[in-house]
Amino acid sequence: MTIFIGGLTDLVDEQRLNELFKPYGKISTMRLVRHSITQESMRYGFVTMPSEDEACRAIEALSGYRLDGRRLTVQDAETDKRRRHGL
Repeated sequence: MTIFIGGLTDLVDEQRLNELFKPYGKISTMRLVRHSITQESMRYGFVTMPSEDEACRAIEALSGYRLDGRRLTVQDAETDKRRRHGL
């Protein structure tokens, strides 16, 4: 399951994101989205976890979690994709 993480700060890197999700299970892939020219953080990213149960536990635990003073949006990436496209 792919998880969308929004509300990140510029201080969050892949290692920090890994530390945040690792307690909930195995991580297959992780990607912080960066501007194609400046390489600055776009302040969101994606984590893929092979176990849907583990991914759901991570979403439940981290949705609304405060990191560096900002509240994170953590949800199933497919749900987010459907919402953005009005489906």
